Amino acid sequence: MSESVFALPTAKTRRKSLSISLAQIGLWSVALVVNMTQDLPMYVWPFLMLLQSFLFVGLFIVAHDCMHGLVGSESGRASNILGRICAFLFAGFSYDKLKDNHTKHHNFLATHEDPDYTKEKNENFFVWLKSFIFRYFGLKEFFVLHIHVVGLYLLSGSFLKVLIFFAIPSWIASLQLFYFGTYKPHRNFINTQTELKARSNNYHILLSFFTCYHFGYHREHHKYPHLTWWQLPRAYKQDKNKCVEST
Repeated sequence: MSESVFALPTAKTRRKSLSISLAQIGLWSVALVVNMTQDLPMYVWPFLMLLQSFLFVGLFIVAHDCMHGLVGSESGRASNILGRICAFLFAGFSYDKLKDNHTKHHNFLATHEDPDYTKEKNENFFVWLKSFIFRYFGLKEFFVLHIHVVGLYLLSGSFLKVLIFFAIPSWIASLQLFYFGTYKPHRNFINTQTELKARSNNYHILLSFFTCYHFGYHREHHKYPHLTWWQLPRAYKQDKNKCVEST
């Protein structure tokens, strides 16, 4: 297999990443509008809720790739614009705050200087989750989310639909992102001297995609942060083959 998968993004890769990102934002938007405005039978609501949750994860993954400047041209203009849109749509987040903390996360991986590491020096799932939530979701985000709620209620005329197709999917997506992108890859490294304090799951490519858009191939993400989410499976496969060949 060619080593080109590890190369810095070309103009072609950046254009492809922009197209994929716009498609992800478009799918999330269309699905949400359809769910809000159409009188669909309630027996399909659970499936549609899970689908919206999956698209929510994709929305944040776009914001994440934008933080790394991988969407659009090298100038970063498209990345910053789309990143701000996705962060706002996801949960009223500040893209600049997310980007600053994510840079520190890469620089101080799984240490107490890492903003994404639990501040309680306790790697219990719920303790870590609590510190993670309060770090990123404050009063500002709470009030900004009211814009989403009011807007969606005016669109649908139903608080139940807002709950089922926006509130619950955003929380499910947040839990997926936390578990597969922070907790699972980075726990149990705090007292080790390993430079790359990240691990990857060993899921089949389809399971990897549906759990977290391949973000579970997390060691590869930290080793090659210039790769987009859809390039990670190739990097994982090639690195895995190297490990097998070297043993």
